[in-house]
Amino acid sequence: MDKLVSSILDYSDLFYEGDLPQDVLHECRRRLIDVMACGLAAFNEPSTVISRKLATRFETKAEGLFPNVLGATLNASLDMAAFTNALGIRYFDGADTYPGGGRASK
Repeated sequence: MDKLVSSILDYSDLFYEGDLPQDVLHECRRRLIDVMACGLAAFNEPSTVISRKLATRFETKAEGLFPNVLGATLNASLDMAAFTNALGIRYFDGADTYPGGGRASK
């Protein structure tokens, strides 16, 4: 694990669900659900199908791993899984909403 990921994990360990206001938790859950829904909704879109086919070239066969490509039984290398998942999520701009409305692209 690189230093940046380790730092982010260390920082996130400082927070507990009870430490955050309910409205913050609600908004976090909303965005997580939105992101997952966008990624799954894009599962059969042409670009995500192509990306999944490409990711099969980087499939790992290690025992005990679970699928890491959203909606598939594929366990690709971490970079290909991240690329494929992000492509599906971004296909429907799942992360572009802000509290109070609006989009980052506007």
